[in-house]
This record gives sequence, C-alpha cells and structure tokens, in this order.
Amino acid sequence: MSHLKTYVERLNAWNKITKQPKLTINSPADREKIRNRLECDLSPENLCCDGELTGRALRLKAEYLNGAIAELNARS
Repeated sequence: MSHLKTYVERLNAWNKITKQPKLTINSPADREKIRNRLECDLSPENLCCDGELTGRALRLKAEYLNGAIAELNARS
C-alpha cells in the first residue's frame, strides 16, 4: 500500500470520528488540505513528538510522511 493511500485512510478515519468530510486525492481542494496536513505533520515539533520520538521510530515516521508528500506532489 502506498504511503499516500495509508495517510489519507488514517486522515479519513479521524475525520469520521470528528464528523468531518471524507478527503480524496482526486479532488484538487482535498489534495491541498492533505498537503497542508502533511506539512504540519512534518514540522520538527510534530515529527519528533516534541522530542519524545527518536532513533528508528523517528526515521520510519519521517520516511512514511516524506513518502506520502512525494506521492502527493507526483499527482499534482
């Protein structure tokens, strides 16, 4: 499964709980919302959970999020 597909599925699971609309990578407006969320998740304080995440776990999280944004950029 692609990083982007997994990321959007996780966003939509959270959106369902919070009663927000479902996002799709086929909509330009939704792609922009997804891009904004990814950029936020990639900020240093969010990426490393305010310093709580280090080592392998941090590298895997960064790889996953960077993979998702790269796949999103390839679609735009």
